[in-house]
Amino acid sequence: MNYIEIAEFEQGYNYTNEEFNLFYCYKSKDEMIIYKDNILLNKIGIARQKTGFGHKRFFICPSCKERHTRLYHTNKGFVCRNCLNVNIYKVRKNMYDEDIQLIIRFKITKLLKKIKATERYAPIDVVSCIPRQKPKYMRHETYSVTVMRIYFLDWIYWKIQGGEKYTIREINQMLQEDNTKFIYSNMLFKLYHPTAAALLKELEWEM
Repeated sequence: MNYIEIAEFEQGYNYTNEEFNLFYCYKSKDEMIIYKDNILLNKIGIARQKTGFGHKRFFICPSCKERHTRLYHTNKGFVCRNCLNVNIYKVRKNMYDEDIQLIIRFKITKLLKKIKATERYAPIDVVSCIPRQKPKYMRHETYSVTVMRIYFLDWIYWKIQGGEKYTIREINQMLQEDNTKFIYSNMLFKLYHPTAAALLKELEWEM
């Protein structure tokens, strides 16, 4: 089920979701306007709560007017879980069971958005989707681990395509930082960057 989270959006930017033909306009700090197929779908209010570190943002559900960090896409627009009138956990479970590769692609897309990638994820060439420079103000360690997770998920995607079986729980465990770093260092770097790996190997022999 398609949903949006407030943490994925920064005020002052426009966003698109090509899979569902959605366009998000978040120019105003108090409102996000959402279009579907160039037709107005939602005007969603944005609320702010002061914290010790600044402000925490919330969507205001257009239906019940309550504050939420996540809204779900329906035929009538985006609403909160309480207004959805379905068992969201059952829907998510069925979605996971039916197409785990779809979930992996969704996770990769979210990670690419986190590092401000401009290219849409393409399973045939994930390397070209990853920006070579980290986003401004992002820590180098955060950028590095995020990129490693993208490579890992892409690798799992193709292993599933080849017939191997994984559960979401197994994938999430392998996405933990220490596990991701180990897998990338020992397997994925050589797989995705064979020329660089070979050069480093030559330098090791010369030392």
